[in-house]
Amino acid sequence: MASRLTSYVTSLIMIGLLAFSVIAQAETHLARKEIIIEKQTGGQSVFMVEVADTAEARATGLMYRDDLADDAGMLFIWSYNAMRQFWMRNTLISLDILFFDEEGYLVHYALSQQPQSEDIISSLIPASYVLEIKAGQTKAHNITIGDRLLISE
Repeated sequence: MASRLTSYVTSLIMIGLLAFSVIAQAETHLARKEIIIEKQTGGQSVFMVEVADTAEARATGLMYRDDLADDAGMLFIWSYNAMRQFWMRNTLISLDILFFDEEGYLVHYALSQQPQSEDIISSLIPASYVLEIKAGQTKAHNITIGDRLLISE
């Protein structure tokens, strides 16, 4: 009986590790782009981001990651402007979430969001782009409402 239980638990652990491996591999296959946030006050901030432009990529986002470089992030892209909602479920690191309209202007942000929270984070204003970066980077780069997102080709 103990042998069967051990075998069952081992199988469950292996399935869990396989599922985590598939998720980790999927995140590395996203396109990467350099983005620039052009500040109204002059100057720019540059980030190298993964692009989430499919329903599957947007659903996974930065879940299960335990680190994010200061100059990295994930850019969520939609082909239309709408209210956007996020949560931090299964997200292990604190993030700043920035909402940009269809012209790329920053219209709202939610700073230092709590990891693994199921609270809804809303754009408050329709957005076409959402940028997730490491918590604290919005303030560190002095990014403010009205700054503009530029995406490299």
